Amino acid sequence: VQVTVQTAVVQYTLSVTKSGDGSGTVNFNPPNSSFSLPHSESYSSGQNVILTANAAVGSTFTGWSGGGGGSGWLNRKKITFSNSASTENLINFPALIILNSSRIDYGKTQNSGQDIRFFDSDGTTALPYEIEKWDESGTSYVWVKVPQIDAGSNTDYIWMYYNNTSASDAQNAPAVWDSNFKGVWHLPNGTILSANDSTSNGNNATAITSTVTSGKIDGAASFNGTTRVTLPSINVTTAFTLEAWIYPTAFNTGYDRILTKAWISNANPYQVYSINFTGSGPRYISLVAGSATFRHIMASLTSVTLNQWMHVVGTYDGVAGNLKIYVNGDLDNSTTGKTGTVESNAQPVEIGYNTVFTSGQNFIGTIDEAKISSVARSASWIMAEYKAGIDTFNSYGTEESLPSDCSGTGTCTVNMTEDRNVTASFNLSAPQPDFSLNSSNAIYATIVQGQTTNRSNSTTITVSPLNGFSSNINFSVQSISPAIAYTPNFSNSTLSSSQYASGSTFSITLPASTPAGIYTIVIKGDSGGIVRTVNLTLNVEIFNPNWVEF
Repeated sequence: VQVTVQTAVVQYTLSVTKSGDGSGTVNFNPPNSSFSLPHSESYSSGQNVILTANAAVGSTFTGWSGGGGGSGWLNRKKITFSNSASTENLINFPALIILNSSRIDYGKTQNSGQDIRFFDSDGTTALPYEIEKWDESGTSYVWVKVPQIDAGSNTDYIWMYYNNTSASDAQNAPAVWDSNFKGVWHLPNGTILSANDSTSNGNNATAITSTVTSGKIDGAASFNGTTRVTLPSINVTTAFTLEAWIYPTAFNTGYDRILTKAWISNANPYQVYSINFTGSGPRYISLVAGSATFRHIMASLTSVTLNQWMHVVGTYDGVAGNLKIYVNGDLDNSTTGKTGTVESNAQPVEIGYNTVFTSGQNFIGTIDEAKISSVARSASWIMAEYKAGIDTFNSYGTEESLPSDCSGTGTCTVNMTEDRNVTASFNLSAPQPDFSLNSSNAIYATIVQGQTTNRSNSTTITVSPLNGFSSNINFSVQSISPAIAYTPNFSNSTLSSSQYASGSTFSITLPASTPAGIYTIVIKGDSGGIVRTVNLTLNVEIFNPNWVEF
């Protein structure tokens, strides 16, 4: 049995559009045909296409743009996500991209990462991104909003583009975080702790007494049991997610706060929402949702260990009635039957601190990447966040070189390894200085038999300057048709700009043997290669003095 396997040839589209106020055509080769713009042709993968621009009369071709693999970016790398264990699609997921010298060639990037870009798998859909830290001598952290990572997939990917010396910074931090995020505080490294909110909500810290330190992801906030990071009042209703990376170095008296919004006083329910430690003895993660009519509380099954990083997440769904605690990506404990709307009040949100009971309930250690959402995030989402934080969610492909963009006014060669877009720019030509010649009079000449010559009457040739023309013009007779013998004469064989209007008087001397007839005289004006002509009519008559008029 003979089996023939036919492989479909991959086709890509080359699209050429026009910019500018001029016009023209572009020749695609193959098929070696010229087309008005816009125009598209399909080609096999790897095929080279040569483009040639042809400007229309009155227009000038000013150059190409595009056509390369990344519109000015010379390198790219595929980043693939490991989401095979997930049971749901992750929609608008903020993926953490961790870069170092083994994952990106810092010698090909701008010093602050201004030229880094991220695109969806189609290579054309730009993705919002936020650089938390760019460190060419170490590790860089970038957050990218990925539209969808499929459930059960370990093949979904995005592209990272870089190596473009002319690119400017294009970060859009608020767009990275979906509308369900109420606040994202990276607590980045620096000489002074910053606690600005990366979302569009602008929930920046209103007071900071904690200090900056190294964190799980870039920098973090260091707490000594009395220090704090105070945020604006953030209210949620029937659902929330509280999360952070923590590194406790000691236990306080009890109920050490991680991320908390307190009740209006030190009384039941004590917190509107909170993720914190339990009281004395072995410490566990405690999650609280409260109002004037209820206090839902649950503790983790996993105890807190000092001097190691833990990713802790608490979710509340007041409609479904669920409290859930996740430790290091895994669902650690949950309960049902806990419904209700969380109370709203004016109390601030605190990181590492209890607003209404300040003694012994504050965090000791380091807190990083604190986040609040107004929805209960899913188990798949939280696991992906954890895997990203420990750098096991992404894999980084090999560096690919991209064809450079077309430029200049010569031909443009495009290599079709994906869909390509090229722009041809045509501008209207700038008006050039010019002139025209004018004469309103014909010349009449009478040849008298028996005389040797007769000078004709004359006509005046004037100049009309155009577009600022002001150069000298030299006059001569270009031709007489039919050809005859003649002697030309110009009163001014060269006119300057001040003489254009008065012009040059032209006359012609004819021999007595000139036949009668109508002749066309072409007068040429030449100014540095700009040549213009005017046609004169010469009417020659023969007069015999012996003729008698009856």
